[in-house]
Amino acid sequence: MPAAGVGAALDTARLNSPTPPTPSAPDGASLTLFVLGFDLAGGSLDELERVAREMTEERVTRMFGTIAGVAELLVLRTCQRIELYGIASKELAASHVRNRLPTPERWRLRQDDEAVAHLLRVAAGLESVAVGEKEVRAQIDHARGSVHSRHPRPVLKELFAEARRTADRCAPDPSPARSIAALAASKVLEECGDPFPRVLVVGAGVVGRQVAELLAPRARVTLVYRHHPPDPTFLRAFGIRAVPARQMPEELALCDATVTAAKSAGRLLDPTDFERPTAAGRPRLVIDLGVPRNVDPSAGRVPGVRLVDLAGLGSSSRSREGIDPVAERVDGEVDRVYRLFLRETIEPWVTALFHRAEAIRQRELTGARPHLGDLSPEQLGAIDLLTTRITRQLLLPAARRLRASGGGSEEARLRHAALELFPPDAPPP
Repeated sequence: MPAAGVGAALDTARLNSPTPPTPSAPDGASLTLFVLGFDLAGGSLDELERVAREMTEERVTRMFGTIAGVAELLVLRTCQRIELYGIASKELAASHVRNRLPTPERWRLRQDDEAVAHLLRVAAGLESVAVGEKEVRAQIDHARGSVHSRHPRPVLKELFAEARRTADRCAPDPSPARSIAALAASKVLEECGDPFPRVLVVGAGVVGRQVAELLAPRARVTLVYRHHPPDPTFLRAFGIRAVPARQMPEELALCDATVTAAKSAGRLLDPTDFERPTAAGRPRLVIDLGVPRNVDPSAGRVPGVRLVDLAGLGSSSRSREGIDPVAERVDGEVDRVYRLFLRETIEPWVTALFHRAEAIRQRELTGARPHLGDLSPEQLGAIDLLTTRITRQLLLPAARRLRASGGGSEEARLRHAALELFPPDAPPP
């Protein structure tokens, strides 16, 4: 979609909307974008797991319904972070939201253009463990469906869509080496020195299949599935075995390394699963990519087991090669996307203001009609057209100026003054 993607998408939404939007005024203050983030950079994996468990959809729904001044709210979940994006019409709304979160002091607050910059970098994979990975784009898409909004046209939904489009445009073809799966596969091959080590991959989802595919040329891979066996064509193409989860204990004893990537499965393996020695009696590597973790952390204390979780996997310096030009392109889009966001946050006010002006025009025409004498339908139509054009000509310049406003302090004061002087839900004069 072209640069005006947010505006174009919302214009389409307006045309298709079954009823005209009539949002209330934002209480005399310009709307503010904020994001509260909890990630591995600011907390441990234990804390991230706990926060992820506590941040249920029901909890977010209650927060949205009970915190005044929050116009929109959505949650973004990735393998290394949980973030709450919101649009607020009260200065302290973001602080009130943070105070309702688990471990509130550990959540980092970003606002306005800084929040947009962060979202664009997240969407492009620049804030991921595997720098430049593209799996996060599917998580961006999923988050769009979780938006809570008080308006028929959620601005956050379109902001996330624009972030996805920007990531696709700035980094259209990320290298396969830039992924969590690639980091795990590289770690296995680095630490299991023997040619063609035996590797057990637990989880037949997207990440599990990626790990198996990357390892297949240089390892003997067995893929464990919980419910449905993988596509036989995929297995044949890469020479991968597949076994059901009930056979996992026997397979563990045969493998030099295990990679777990079962999404939202919780604990699948504990220390007792590793007490049985391997067939060759050698140490074994266990890489846990799950959040929540698939392997009980205490399994790392079993003799001969080296456990690496997502926090310990890290990003290799090699994965950062060639990423600077992508970062520059993404950072160069921040002002454009932020301006689109500002335009769309002001749009409900502009729409409501035009609705109010039209209501005043219709009321005045009705009141003046008895004093106009006998008029033909053509004359009444001319009066209606004239008053409509006068009303629009009075409002359009201000609406265009506000729609084009940027993120500077002077333009913010302009929006604030307009909202204070012309609240669209004010009583008519």
